[in-house]
Amino acid sequence: MSDASTEPKPSSEHVFLWVESELRSLDRPLASTRQVPAIESGATVSVPGALERLRRGADVSAIVCEQPLPNADAVAFLEAVRVQEPAVPVFLVTGDHDETTANRARQAGVTEYLVEADHEGWWNEVIELLEMADQYHRRSRTVGAAGPSLEAVLETAPDGLGIVRDGRFVDWNGQLCDLLGVADCTLSDVEPDDIVDPKLLSVGAEGDTYRHESGVPITRPSCGSLVAEVTTASIQWDGAPATLLICRDRSPAAADPTLSSGKRLQQAIEDAGHAVYMTAPDGTIRYVNAAFETITGYAAREALGQTPQLLNSGLTPSSYYEGLWETITAGDVWQETVTNRRKNGEIYHADQTIAPVTADGTVHGFIAIQSDVTAKKEMEDDLRTFKSIVERIDDPIMIQDSAGRFQVVNDAVSELAGLSRGELIGTDEFAFMDDATAEQIQTMKSRVLERGDPVTYEVSPELPGNGERRFSTVRYPQYDDDGTPAGTLAICRDVTDIKKHQRQFRVIERVLRHNLRNHFQVIRGVAESIEAEGSGRVAENAQTVVRTTDAVLETVDKERQITEFLSEPEPAGTVDLAQVAVSVAEQARRNHEDAAVAVDSPGQCNAVAVNLIDRAVEELVENAIVHSDGDSPTVTVTVTCDGDWAQVAVADDGPGIPAMERDVLTGRREIGPLNHGQGIGMWIVHLIVQESDGRLEFTENEPRGSVVTVAVPRPDRT
Repeated sequence: MSDASTEPKPSSEHVFLWVESELRSLDRPLASTRQVPAIESGATVSVPGALERLRRGADVSAIVCEQPLPNADAVAFLEAVRVQEPAVPVFLVTGDHDETTANRARQAGVTEYLVEADHEGWWNEVIELLEMADQYHRRSRTVGAAGPSLEAVLETAPDGLGIVRDGRFVDWNGQLCDLLGVADCTLSDVEPDDIVDPKLLSVGAEGDTYRHESGVPITRPSCGSLVAEVTTASIQWDGAPATLLICRDRSPAAADPTLSSGKRLQQAIEDAGHAVYMTAPDGTIRYVNAAFETITGYAAREALGQTPQLLNSGLTPSSYYEGLWETITAGDVWQETVTNRRKNGEIYHADQTIAPVTADGTVHGFIAIQSDVTAKKEMEDDLRTFKSIVERIDDPIMIQDSAGRFQVVNDAVSELAGLSRGELIGTDEFAFMDDATAEQIQTMKSRVLERGDPVTYEVSPELPGNGERRFSTVRYPQYDDDGTPAGTLAICRDVTDIKKHQRQFRVIERVLRHNLRNHFQVIRGVAESIEAEGSGRVAENAQTVVRTTDAVLETVDKERQITEFLSEPEPAGTVDLAQVAVSVAEQARRNHEDAAVAVDSPGQCNAVAVNLIDRAVEELVENAIVHSDGDSPTVTVTVTCDGDWAQVAVADDGPGIPAMERDVLTGRREIGPLNHGQGIGMWIVHLIVQESDGRLEFTENEPRGSVVTVAVPRPDRT
């Protein structure tokens, strides 16, 4: 019997090859060839033997093979033959009619597909076909008739075909590109060894001419892996040895009609952002998509052949998995959030749905879809913690969505609204307060969402059962995952009683200030009379009383300014510090003709500060002149705009500001009976700078004196 080792016959002989089947005796085919006078010899060969004869250039008139073949696939064998010999007649004989196989064989270029049940004298029919094949062969030799091109063979083959030489693809068909998920059908830069086990591609190099394996993992360049049936054969291509790679998709999505609606479904599964894996009925993983590899960290080659226990975190009781398995094996769908472990040991949470794949009431496998919800679960845990904290705070706190609807409220909000938390969720302020105040709050919510910055405001709503209350509120933006403001968080402080006490304080303060001013005016008038009528020591003492009275009246006036400033703080706005410095210096020169006041400033220096910032600069210049111990005080006002800050520095040549005064104003020393500032004017400066979110700095001047610097934010910084 001739086989792979048989040398090719001389070209004058006409040979047909009978590819053996484990279901038939080898005697009848050999004996029957003698009934065909035109055929001088026949040979019963194996699949590798037939391919080897073709590779060596044997002059073969026809090939007959049966389906099924031992350790081979008849259609894959047919495709390998067509690559070597596009025109040689090939007859496929099968005992069982399989329409799928028949269609694939026709696509691969079978000459005739014979079903024994449909052809009673099938052997005689084969003999007739062989005679016709011999006549075709003789005509081909005589007239040089051309068979189908190799390009046509590649493109009409139903399976993915690729020609590999020197570790590179030298030719391929569109079916292979589709199977590998290569959109532009360019495999020149794809390494065959990266796609399939290199051992399968080593046919010929190890004396092997043909290999066929099922359940082979195929790694696709950019979209995960799949399970395929792979055939490789050693062939001649363009006059040189090469390897033919034949791939047939055997993944559950391709093989089971209950899972696949063609390539579109397969591509959709591969491109899905969710992890998808499919298992056999015993739970063995047969397919994973690219998202599975990304989410779990396991490559397809590591997951295939394993079970989902590969992802077991060890944090879930076995009873959970027992219930899961009982459910899906009964044909029902299981849907739960699971806690899994990635390859790197990291815990992750996933919403998982597992569905059985059934046909005719039989479970053929399972498909699982996982969505990684780790970030979502962590956020939910944080939200639960936040809710727990919020619910324990006495101040009203609420979270509202972009439409203003309550998502979270604590008991303090519920108590003020006169509604339960359940009744408040999904509503807004219009549900329990007057419309005017609710509209004012709505405006503030819109401002936060538009600007993305917190706002502070006060409102006085009319509340059921509580009357009018005053609230000071800070409202913050809440962001979604992509950083877009999606709602607001408000923290409210009921300042009704505080405001009441402030009003009472202002009344008392005004009465006290009025009485003090009147009394000191009387004292001053009497002192002036004594000074005018008296002489010597008496006149001098009277003059001291006048000066002291003036100082007290000035202090009372500054106290009024501080009280008004603290009681009704003004919002910060844009101020030109360069213009402020020029105006203050001009006023100081008019009030103190003996003082030299200079300004070093750019043309413009915008800052963000309260409107009284000019009062702070004026106080610093006035303090430098009044407390100078020289006859002609020198004061320099320098304005700089550098980086995030705008600064005004007031430098003098006087005795300097006492260390204790500086420490109290900068906060380095607590105010106490022995530690307190002497000048109320400096306290005005301190409060104005503080309300402007600025800072106050003190340094020594050279050769003597002090430098007081006020720094406030520039508009770009805020």
